[in-house]
Amino acid sequence: MEMNFQPIRIDALMSDLLVRTQLHNPRTVINLQGNQPLRPITGDPARLTQVFENLISNAIKYAPGSELLIKIEQDKAGTSILFKDYGPGISSEYLPLIFERFFRGPDQAMSSQGSGLGLFICKQIIQAHHGQIIVETAPGKGTTFGIELPIRQSNEGGAS
Repeated sequence: MEMNFQPIRIDALMSDLLVRTQLHNPRTVINLQGNQPLRPITGDPARLTQVFENLISNAIKYAPGSELLIKIEQDKAGTSILFKDYGPGISSEYLPLIFERFFRGPDQAMSSQGSGLGLFICKQIIQAHHGQIIVETAPGKGTTFGIELPIRQSNEGGAS
C-alpha cells in the first residue's frame, strides 16, 4: 500500500470529513472534542481520511441512532483520536477477530453490506503510519476505537 506522507493537520482533516458526513447523514449527532490548536503530523491525508470515514460509517451502520463522540488529543509524542459510539457494542468472542481480513460477525453478515475488509485496511494504514489502532467495547454500552499516531514518521516525506 503506497503512502504519500506530508505535513497534515488532523483537526482540519477531521473537520472537513465531518462536514461531508453531516451532509449525507443529517440525523447523526457527532460531537468533536479536542485540545486546540494541534501541531501538524506527518501522514497520508487520503489514507487517514479513509480510516476515519470507515470508523464513522461503521458507527452509523452498527450503532444506528447513537451519538458519536470523536476526541482528538495531542502531546509531545503524538496524536490520539477516539471514536466512541453508544450502540450495542461488539460481542467479546468476536473482538479478537475484528481486524482480520474478511471477518464479519454473524449478526452483521446478514444485516449489512460490506466485505469485511474495512477494519483490516484501517489497521494496515495506521501501522504504515507507525501508529496503532485498538478497540474497547462493552455489550449494550458502545464501542470505542482508539488511534495513536506519532508526530513524525521515520520515512517522512517519502512513500513506503
